[in-house]
Amino acid sequence: MATITGETVSAQTVSKLTRDLDQAVRDDYVYLFLDGLRRMTAVFSA
Repeated sequence: MATITGETVSAQTVSKLTRDLDQAVRDDYVYLFLDGLRRMTAVFSA
């Protein structure tokens, strides 16, 4: 993180940031997966 921000950060801050980013990516993946299923269902039911 020091390379990116130019400031020293604690391990706890890096851990929290990593956890938050991981959750955001998971949420997007679930949304995209469900959206794909919805679209696929619409195509086959038409």
